[in-house]
Amino acid sequence: MALRIGIPRALHFYQHYPLWRTFFEELGAEVLVPPFTHRDIVAAGAK
Repeated sequence: MALRIGIPRALHFYQHYPLWRTFFEELGAEVLVPPFTHRDIVAAGAK
């Protein structure tokens, strides 16, 4: 079973994502990125 790494879309995501994606993939991990936040996600988190 491969390691799964989630990288949130926050702060410097777009600047550093290529670095981290490559780093973790070279180690054999699956890199996951969550979907964009929208009103329904915010409402669910507020509950």
